[in-house]
Amino acid sequence: MKTLHVVRTLKERIPFDLAIQFKEYHRNAILLIQEGVYYKGPFPQDCFISATDLTARGIASSLPTLTDDEICKMIVEYDRTIIW
Repeated sequence: MKTLHVVRTLKERIPFDLAIQFKEYHRNAILLIQEGVYYKGPFPQDCFISATDLTARGIASSLPTLTDDEICKMIVEYDRTIIW
C-alpha cells in the first residue's frame, strides 16, 4: 500500500519514523509543505518539498521539488494520504 504523509509543521516526527520503520512493507513518501519546508532532516528515501512554499519563504532545498500540479497528481497516485 502506498501512503503519502503530508507534513505541514515542524512539530511532527511521527511520519518520518513511520516511513523509515515500514519502508520494507509499504511504499511511503513524505511531502513537506507550509512550515514543514523548514525541516532539516534526516530525510527518508522518498521525500519531496513544495516548490510554492519554498518560493514563498525565500529558501532553497536539496530535496526534489514539486509544483502544485505535481502534488495533486501525487495525491491521486497514492492509496492513502495522511496530513500531519
